[in-house]
Amino acid sequence: PSLPDDNVSDTLSIRRAVEGVELSAARMKETAFSRLMLQDPANCGPVLETIGSMPDSTVRLWMQTVSGQYPTTARLHKMFPQKYRTATCPWCQLGVPETLGHFLSMCPKFREARTEAHNRCWRDILRVLERVSPASWKFFLDKPMSDTGLLGAQNRLGEGSAAITAMASQSGGNAGPNLLRLRPDAVAVNHELKKIAILEHCRPYDNVEEDGPSQPLRPPIFPLEGEDVSGEEPDVEEVENRVDDGGSDNSGRGSDATLETGEPFVDVKGLVSGPNRRSMCEAYARKKRKYQDLANSLSALFRSQGWKVQVLPWVVGTRGVLDADGISKAMVFMEVPEQRWKDLLRRTAVASVEALVFMHRVRKSGNLRVSVPVVANGNRVRLGEKRRAGEDAYQCMERWKRLATDPMRLNLQSRRGVG
Repeated sequence: PSLPDDNVSDTLSIRRAVEGVELSAARMKETAFSRLMLQDPANCGPVLETIGSMPDSTVRLWMQTVSGQYPTTARLHKMFPQKYRTATCPWCQLGVPETLGHFLSMCPKFREARTEAHNRCWRDILRVLERVSPASWKFFLDKPMSDTGLLGAQNRLGEGSAAITAMASQSGGNAGPNLLRLRPDAVAVNHELKKIAILEHCRPYDNVEEDGPSQPLRPPIFPLEGEDVSGEEPDVEEVENRVDDGGSDNSGRGSDATLETGEPFVDVKGLVSGPNRRSMCEAYARKKRKYQDLANSLSALFRSQGWKVQVLPWVVGTRGVLDADGISKAMVFMEVPEQRWKDLLRRTAVASVEALVFMHRVRKSGNLRVSVPVVANGNRVRLGEKRRAGEDAYQCMERWKRLATDPMRLNLQSRRGVG
């Protein structure tokens, strides 16, 4: 019931205070949902803000996945060990349990479905990114570098292929022809700002690693190109997890990191205290390693003209958990207006949840009931299979006994008045 206006002057303030207390209490709980979502507000805030506006079926599916209730074979085996005698994935021949992470990121059966989910998610994100970015950006979507004109015989910026090959060999990685075959998810070029952004989308499984200490995805803010950082010697393992940008020392600036306006652009506290999501860290590092030689070659080639090149992984988990720091870094480099950041982060989370719904529908359409072995009265059968003709008298009698004692049939007969 609402509070009476004559006794309370501001019911909205009280309602917000109550909601804040309830949220704080929920964060203190050690439930799966609290560890995965509530204790990581910086990376999970956008999906938590938008999930309520999605269809009920989507909300139910999302709640199952983030609370550990999604009915994979491993979970069904844990709940009903007498009925589901094995946790092994029924879809593939790897011989591993079918957990949610296996289904969403590893199972070979759903490889094509994961690719389509990735493409759907990226198309939605890129549609919004093109709309909110400055109009001077030109996007090349899912094209080999040879088709972008940046690395052609005479590229769009006026350098020849011989120089490109020389720069590629100096980078110590791929040769020129290999760079031409690379196919990023998107390459954005801005002639006015003299910037090239190599955008790579990735949807890893965003689970919390419970066997290690809680760590941020990376230090909260990367220094922007050309900025000075502290002279402290960084930890070797920390540097490896961070994957520096083009060989520069990108030590974190800590909680006082700000933009030119003096305001922090990421919830630093949320990132520092957030859960350890190793798979998202590895996805970011993998994308950086794959395209760093290309970025180094382009940067060395066009540095004399004042161009800047960066690899910008756009990492969002399969359940809508964002790499808020990495995405914010991409928005800063592309000079997306700050007032549009929240919309872009929310759209990224929504697109990933919609891709999760697509994956779920593909799995359901595979008719799992035919594939999972079930034990009934000591006889190993498969749900959905037709009984073979020519069963003996004993098997027929046992089948009729089960039908006679079936609770659903007895309830139906009692309602019809059949004795």
